[in-house]
Amino acid sequence: MTNNTPDTVIRRLTETYLRGKIRELKNDPERGIRNLIDLALNLSSGRFQQNFFLAAQTMLQNQQSSYYRLIQDVIFHVNEEHLVTFGMNVGYNSLTYGAKRIRATEDVEGFNIPWVIALSVNGELYDRMEGFYQSLLDQGTELGVYSWILHAESAADKVLPLIKAHSECAFMLIISASEATDDFLTEAELLHNLILSVKYDADALWVYSRMRERKMLYSACIPYNPNHMTGQMLNDLLSELDELHPILALFVPASMAEAPASSLYDEILALRQNQKYAAIPLELYCDARWIDGIISTDACTLAFDENGDLYREYSSASADGINFCSMSLQSILKKCYPKTRR
Repeated sequence: MTNNTPDTVIRRLTETYLRGKIRELKNDPERGIRNLIDLALNLSSGRFQQNFFLAAQTMLQNQQSSYYRLIQDVIFHVNEEHLVTFGMNVGYNSLTYGAKRIRATEDVEGFNIPWVIALSVNGELYDRMEGFYQSLLDQGTELGVYSWILHAESAADKVLPLIKAHSECAFMLIISASEATDDFLTEAELLHNLILSVKYDADALWVYSRMRERKMLYSACIPYNPNHMTGQMLNDLLSELDELHPILALFVPASMAEAPASSLYDEILALRQNQKYAAIPLELYCDARWIDGIISTDACTLAFDENGDLYREYSSASADGINFCSMSLQSILKKCYPKTRR
């Protein structure tokens, strides 16, 4: 655990309250979640919290919403400690405590800070890069960044100690089914600040089953080609996933060097509003940017490739020569993400 852990009285009280509510939800999930969201909306003060809980309140007025089924499934099939830890790391550390620090720094320094940072990780390069990853995570939490997305290529087992060492952060680890061995899952299920996102294909079916048996928090990752994905394909995929019980259906460009498809995002937003399927559909980078736009006045997305270079597609300025191994995170943000609105 780093020195940037947000250990406050409010956090401890919130965590205690959350644990109690999770136990109450098991008795009456539908009524309990409505009451919890109503209370959270009345108590929330930040822009993101108010927007999120208002949207959730509106959606759950639909008695036929598949999200009730999702909530009930999560309450009964995900380890309580996992729910509390991950929920607090995202909801409090990242989107409350961290968001406040981000806004304060942005106002003083004049550059944007994303609420989440994405990294591509290659197993062959990991030993050389590990120290730089540790430093980047420490620099990020110092600025208020407590959420991280790790795309692991043959490096799933190697990043677990990194995730464990930063227990105050929330991590989404995107891996292929071949990496999710039983030995790997045995280690991963102990990390309650982690949500696994396994790429969806025929080989992944047994992995979802194993994660459910272990009461893990997991999602399905669906790499897509922006030119080939259609609305019918989206519906078909979400229908298939209903039987596998992931909490999220994450649509991610097949290559991080590709910009997300705005047309696909419109389809995803419509499906989310319809609430037909239990797995919540997200376009990972579009939704990350949307959340960032609520947290601060400018929306930004930050992603690095396996060598530590900044991806051009996610930068508002030239990304040539921008690498977190040779530059501090603050220097990168100052150079590539200046604020346009103050």
